[in-house]
Amino acid sequence: MTTKIIELTEKIYNEGIEKANKEAAVILSEARESAKKIEVEAKLKSEKIVADAKKESDTIFDSLHAELKSIATETLAVAKQRIADCIVAEYANEIVNTLLDDKKFVKSLLLETVKKWDIEKGSLPDLSLVVPEKQLKEFEEIIKSDIVAILQNTPILKIDPSMKNGFRIVSSTSGYQVSFSDSDMANFFKAFMKPRISKFLFDNSQDD
Repeated sequence: MTTKIIELTEKIYNEGIEKANKEAAVILSEARESAKKIEVEAKLKSEKIVADAKKESDTIFDSLHAELKSIATETLAVAKQRIADCIVAEYANEIVNTLLDDKKFVKSLLLETVKKWDIEKGSLPDLSLVVPEKQLKEFEEIIKSDIVAILQNTPILKIDPSMKNGFRIVSSTSGYQVSFSDSDMANFFKAFMKPRISKFLFDNSQDD
């Protein structure tokens, strides 16, 4: 009897161990599958994070690159503009000063301007000749020798302290005036020279 009880106990014990081992094996297998699944998901998630980060980084880089390129282009354009402006200003002022320091040229320019004035109705007593102080005597001589004969009267001679060279003819009744001051002529030459100088300086360099 005792032997049977022992055998039954051992059988129950062995069956319990076997069942526990099977359950443990199932749990372990499920745990391994779950761990594998988590590992795969973590890997995919990390790869997505890296890909998203790279995409964002590329977007930022492209944006910065485009912005820097735009700034560089704008800076270059401004630099070219300033170079051209400096050259134009220097040579325009040099040309104007050379011309307006030439007494024969100034006299010829003044006489031609007066001749083109509308004098069909006779003398023009309202005309004023505005000149720089340093050239006052020079213009007085021109008026006495030539302009009086053309206009049939003597224009009023006025001094403009701000004018360095040149002259300005003003009609007090009509408000009309013709100006050949140093600044007016410089602006004329600048407008004429600037596109040509810019083209000469920079178009050739772009072709190289």
